[in-house]
Amino acid sequence: MEQLIRDKLSAICVSTYQVEKSKSVTQNQPLKSPVGVLQLPDNSVLVCDTFNHRLVQFEENGNAKQVFNGTPPMVRPSAAVLLTAELCHGAQASKTMRSTVQSKPVFAVKDNFNIYVFDAACRQVDLIRKLSRPYGLTVDDNDMLVTVETGAGALPLITRVDLDTGDRTRVPFDLVPSEDRRRSSKPRFIAYHQDDVLVVVDLGLDLVAMVSMSDGSVLRCFGSYGSGPGEFRDPSGVVCDAEGFIIIGDSRNHRVQVFSNKGEFLCVLRIDRPLRRPSGLCLTASGHLLIINYWENTVAKYQLSVE
Repeated sequence: MEQLIRDKLSAICVSTYQVEKSKSVTQNQPLKSPVGVLQLPDNSVLVCDTFNHRLVQFEENGNAKQVFNGTPPMVRPSAAVLLTAELCHGAQASKTMRSTVQSKPVFAVKDNFNIYVFDAACRQVDLIRKLSRPYGLTVDDNDMLVTVETGAGALPLITRVDLDTGDRTRVPFDLVPSEDRRRSSKPRFIAYHQDDVLVVVDLGLDLVAMVSMSDGSVLRCFGSYGSGPGEFRDPSGVVCDAEGFIIIGDSRNHRVQVFSNKGEFLCVLRIDRPLRRPSGLCLTASGHLLIINYWENTVAKYQLSVE
């Protein structure tokens, strides 16, 4: 499988998403530096319109459907995650939200301070408050929300949130031993991998780390500054598939790179529509890859295939 991916993995654009396609949506300004993207269960696409401080939902055909926000109003939403079927079935909303909305949580969105939880109708059903400069959002095997807090001390924290109880657990981790390099560290994007391992993309250090979520130990690092195979210039969004392959946006090299489940470079994704600083990525259940073009303020959907 690795050799097939190395030699023949390609992506064909099948749809694009931008607000200008619809004249029926209120607040009809274009997307502004979007970062997070997600495909919802009805195949609509949710975009974190980061610098417009809002969320935009697109229909499957690419037309903008609605603009919405959270309570309190969001400040630079930048990551979204679909909650698992088990979590949708079992989780309960907070008492405050439960009195007004009798719905199950389906997806969550992170802004600069909080995590907002929404149901299938894009109604807010819960709020996780007072996180300390959180970045990235994913879900682990135990159906817990995971983010990285960067403002709680000298080291970043892997923070897990139990939606049933609201309990939080925090584990510090250190990507680099050097104090000078640590000052440049910007862990901005994350994805759950396998076996309690978190993939952390460090925008400032141009590297990717595989970190144990139980004790914060760094199991493996790969990548360095550059434009060659396996090198990065401002790495960005990251997703992992069911087999553990890792797909990473290499934003200032305007490409997407693919790595094995051990972090070994496999290929640069061959793509039929040029990328303009890719940021957020989303791998859908149907095998599509959603990529935000940060400089174009658009989202493109690609069909992945091994020729």
